[in-house]
Amino acid sequence: RGDGGMAGVLRRSFGASVGWVRWAGGCRTVRWASASGSVGEPVMGANYTTEGPDPLIKADSEYPDWLWDLSTEKIRLEDLSPEDKAYWKKASKLKLHRNNQESLEARGG
Repeated sequence: RGDGGMAGVLRRSFGASVGWVRWAGGCRTVRWASASGSVGEPVMGANYTTEGPDPLIKADSEYPDWLWDLSTEKIRLEDLSPEDKAYWKKASKLKLHRNNQESLEARGG
């Protein structure tokens, strides 16, 4: 079939107000609302199938209590122990990012 079984399923980039959508037929640029919109507004990009509408933002009271306990702080490498797998994963990611930045600067970009 050539689409890897992904016909009708969108892959979306969440986290930016402008992004691209790829599906079996091609890709296009889309603009979607942030999750911090008003109650009743659609959260564009949260529905990953091609059928049906995007879900609507609900009132805070309609979400489970544990949702508000999730941490949104970035974890710093200094806060992790070298004995943890997360430390080495983060260190590897930071090294890769640093190498990419140096390579970009060396090319004049």
